[in-house]
Formats: sequence, structure tokens, C-alpha cells
Amino acid sequence: MPESSPAAFAWCFDHGWLHPLPTLCTAVAGTNAEEALAAKRERFGEAAFLYQLPSEQQLEVIDRQAETHKR
Repeated sequence: MPESSPAAFAWCFDHGWLHPLPTLCTAVAGTNAEEALAAKRERFGEAAFLYQLPSEQQLEVIDRQAETHKR
């Protein structure tokens, strides 16, 4: 995502859908809903919830969330 285009939507693995930003859910984000959904599908496939991901990807999402919340 270009730096000049701030994210407006993010996929939420807790709720299984897109949230408009600002939100604590930032597994993948996009400047619009279509972009965020495409980024989620490219990176995580059709998984809607965290438990549907392989263990390695679950840890990746959890670690990213932890880093995001430290800021």
C-alpha cells in the first residue's frame, strides 16, 4: 500500500469481517474495502477467523497485533 494512501479498512480475525479504521484489528489493511479484502485473501486465503489459519500464520497475526498495540 503506498505511503500516501492511508488505510481505511482492516480485516479482523476476531470478528471475521472488515472494519473501518481506526480499529485495533489490523491483520491486513487497505485504502478501501475491496483492497483490504483482496490483501486478506492473498495473504491468508479464505480464512475468516484466526483458528482457521495454520499455526505459523496464527503466530504471525498475534505478533503483528502485539507490535501494533505497543505503538
